[in-house]
Amino acid sequence: MDAQPFNSFLLAAADAAANAAAKTNAANFKIPLTREEIFTLTKDYGPKALAAVVIFIVGLLLARRVGKIMMATLGKREMEPPVRMLFVRLTKLFVMLLAILIAVQQLGVELWPLIAGLGVAGVGVGLAM
Repeated sequence: MDAQPFNSFLLAAADAAANAAAKTNAANFKIPLTREEIFTLTKDYGPKALAAVVIFIVGLLLARRVGKIMMATLGKREMEPPVRMLFVRLTKLFVMLLAILIAVQQLGVELWPLIAGLGVAGVGVGLAM
C-alpha cells in the first residue's frame, strides 16, 4: 500500500490550517513578550484580573461570615451535629460558588449561557424521571 497520497493529503490540510490561522485576527503570543506587549496586556486585563481577585477574596470572607451565622442559627435548634455541619458547609460552598462565578464572569467569560443550559438539562432529566 502506498502512503504517499495520504501523506500529501495531511500536508495539504496542515498547510491550509496554517494559512487560515494566519489570516484570522487571533492573538499570536510570542514568548518572550516585549516590554510594550506586557504593558498593553497589563493595561487591558490588569484591572479585570484585580477586580476578579478582590471579588473572590470578598466572597471567601462572606462565606466564612455566613457559615458562622448559620452555625449560630442552627445551634439554637435541636439538631444532630453532623446534620448541622452539613448545612453549614453546603451554605458556605454555595456562597463560594457564587463568588467564583462572579469573579470568572468579571474576567470576561460568559457563564450565563452555560448556567441556562444546565437548567434546561436539569428540567430534561426531571421530566425523564
